[in-house]
Amino acid sequence: MTTDRFDVHYLIRRNMDQVMQIERLCFGPHAWTEDDFLDELRNRRVIGHVAHMANDADMVVGYVLKLLSSKRVTITNLAVHPEWQQSGIGTLLLHHASCGMGQNGRNELVAVVRESNLPAQLFMQKHGLLCEEIRHQQYATCDEDAYVFRLRFGDMAIA
Repeated sequence: MTTDRFDVHYLIRRNMDQVMQIERLCFGPHAWTEDDFLDELRNRRVIGHVAHMANDADMVVGYVLKLLSSKRVTITNLAVHPEWQQSGIGTLLLHHASCGMGQNGRNELVAVVRESNLPAQLFMQKHGLLCEEIRHQQYATCDEDAYVFRLRFGDMAIA
C-alpha cells in the first residue's frame, strides 16, 4: 500500500533498529524489548509491517504487528515515530492491518490499549473501534487495566 509520501512493506530484520527506536520513544518504560518483537514474529500467524518514506525505504516512520486468527485480526503493536504523528501514518498502518477483513471468516479487528495510553484510545475511537471490554490488571509489570477495542467487518469505516 502506498500514499504519496509513504509506503508499507513487510517488517524485516534490518528494520529492527529503527522499530526499536520508535518503540522506546513511544512507549518509554512500557516498551517491548527486541526479544519481545522477535518472539512475537516467530509466531507464524503474526505479520509485521513498516511504513517508510516513499523516497527512502531505509527511513522507517512507523510499524504495526497483527495476529491473524480464524475470526479476527488483532493489532498487537502499532506505533508512529513522534515526529511523524498526525501525518496519516497510523491510519495507513491501521488500514493496512485491516485489509482482507471479511475474507476467510475474519470479521473483527481488535486492539488492546493500556488505560494510560489516551492518544491510542482516541485514535482507535476515531477509526470506529469501540471499547467493549476492560481487562483489569492486564499487565504483569504494573497495576494497569487494558481496554479492548473492537470493530466488526459490517461496521468497518477506517478512513
